[in-house]
Amino acid sequence: MKNNGNGFSNKAQKLALEAKNDKDALSELICLYMKNIQNTVSSMAISIDEVSDLSQEALMGLCDAVKTYDESKGAQFTTYANVCIRNKILSALRKKPLATDEITEEIQDDKYDVNPEFSVVDKVRVGELMEIISKRLSKTEWEVFDRYVRGKSYEGIAKELSMTTKNVDNAMQRVRKKLKAVLDGENSN
Repeated sequence: MKNNGNGFSNKAQKLALEAKNDKDALSELICLYMKNIQNTVSSMAISIDEVSDLSQEALMGLCDAVKTYDESKGAQFTTYANVCIRNKILSALRKKPLATDEITEEIQDDKYDVNPEFSVVDKVRVGELMEIISKRLSKTEWEVFDRYVRGKSYEGIAKELSMTTKNVDNAMQRVRKKLKAVLDGENSN
């Protein structure tokens, strides 16, 4: 993923450090990264149908980067986040069976040219998107998601919320589905 120079790196670094404790900083960081995510997903998606799923995975990769980033290790946040995002996408692609007939058909139909899934980024500020997401999530799902993006492990979240680790995992699965639905819904507008 390309970034837009030192200004981008410095801003991302600052936001990443703040995002562990500040929801607004996380929203701003997501907004800052959307163009990079778009470019990476576009270059890695085999079919247009995968773009939405891979975008969701990329966002989760960015959230993982925020929660696990350690400035003392010497890497810039942008470098670390780009690796986390790319690895999350590659992991999702590895899990998906490869259907060569579908790939050939989509290449022949030139479905690569347009990525309407990303129009949401142009239409809706990330703050508004986060507000939509927070309204779709139940109180428990929001509490789990909020703690997850702030760097808590499933075990840590379970202890804080007096839940089992399995319940936390189930809540995160529901959050992923709802995130996908929000992104898909916004992209169809």
